[in-house]
Amino acid sequence: MDWASALLQAILTVIIGVTVYALGQVAVKFFIEPLDKLSETIGEVLDTLVYYSNIYTNPVIEHEPIEMTTLRKDAEKTLRQKATLLLSKASRVRLYGFASFFRVIPPKKNIIEAHKELIFLSNSCFSGNPEGTFKSAEKIKILLTSRKAPPSIPDKLRVPYK
Repeated sequence: MDWASALLQAILTVIIGVTVYALGQVAVKFFIEPLDKLSETIGEVLDTLVYYSNIYTNPVIEHEPIEMTTLRKDAEKTLRQKATLLLSKASRVRLYGFASFFRVIPPKKNIIEAHKELIFLSNSCFSGNPEGTFKSAEKIKILLTSRKAPPSIPDKLRVPYK
C-alpha cells in the first residue's frame, strides 16, 4: 500500500466519521431531545397533581386564611402553566405517531385530553368539587402513563355534599 492510498483511506475515514457524527447530532436535536423534554414535562405534570391535590380537591371554606388563598392562586396558575407546557412540548415532537405507536410517549389524543383536564383542575381551585377533581386528576395520570380504567375514589376521600 503506497502513501497515496493510505492518505485517501484516512481522508475517507475522517469524512465518514464527521458525517456520522453530524447525522447523530441532527437525530438528537430533532428527535430525541423533544421526546426527552415531553417526558420531563409529563413528570412535572404528575408531580404537580400530587403536590396540589389538597388544594383542588377541597372546596373554599368561609373565612379561609390568606395563606390558603395564596396557595389556591399558585395552584391555579401552576396547573394552567403545566397544561400549556404539555401541549407545547408535544407539538415539538417530530414523528409523533411513530413514537406513540411504540408507546415511547402517550398518543396525541391523550395529551389533548390531559390538557383539558388540567385546565378543568385549574378552574376548580376556587370552586372545589372533591369527587370531580379527584376523578379528573386520576384520569390525567392514566392518560399520561397507561391505558387502564381509573380507580374508584377511596371512601376516606369522599366528602359528603350539603
